[in-house]
Amino acid sequence: MGTPQQERLRRLKAAAARAEITEARQDKLRKILPRLDRSKLIVIYYRQSEIDRGHAYEESFEVQTIRRKEEFTGYGWSEENIKIVLTDANVPGTLTIADRLGLSEVVQDITQGRVAAVYAWMVDRLFRFPTLDEPEKFVQVCLESETPLITSTWVYDFATSDEDIEKFFLECQYADCLQESNSGYPSGEP
Repeated sequence: MGTPQQERLRRLKAAAARAEITEARQDKLRKILPRLDRSKLIVIYYRQSEIDRGHAYEESFEVQTIRRKEEFTGYGWSEENIKIVLTDANVPGTLTIADRLGLSEVVQDITQGRVAAVYAWMVDRLFRFPTLDEPEKFVQVCLESETPLITSTWVYDFATSDEDIEKFFLECQYADCLQESNSGYPSGEP
C-alpha cells in the first residue's frame, strides 16, 4: 500500500480500465445482437463459485439468472426461448464437461443448433482449468455453430475473433490460478 494519494490514483485507474472494458463489451454486444436468431435459445448457465460462498446465494442467483432473463427479454427474446440451466449450481468448475450435467446439456443444445448464444456471469462459471482441454472442446463446439459466449465482462465471438479465443483461454487459466490462491474476486461481484 502506498500513500492515500497513490491509493486513490490506483482506484481511479482501475475504475477507468473497468469503464473501458464495459464500453468495449457493449460495442461488441451491439454488433452481435442483430445477427442472433431470436427463434433460437439464449442459454443462461448458472454455477455458484466456491469463491462466492461469502456472497449471499440469493443475490448471486438473481444477478446471474433473473436479471439476465430480463436483459435478454429486452433484447427481443421471448421467455420461451430463454433457457436457464441450474443443474450445475454447486458443481466445481474443474470438472469435465461430461461430468457436469448442465454443461453437457448446454453443449448438446449448441451442437444440435438450438442456441443463438450462451450467457455465463464469468468465464470461471464454465471452466477453471490450468490445461485447456475442456475449454477447447467448448470453443470448438461454439466455433462450428457460430455460437457466441456472452459474459458480464465480455462478448466472446469465437467464430470471428482469434483474440476472443485467446482471451477466453487466458480467463480459464486465470480462474484456476484464482481458485488455487483462494484470493477470490473483489467484493460486490457475484
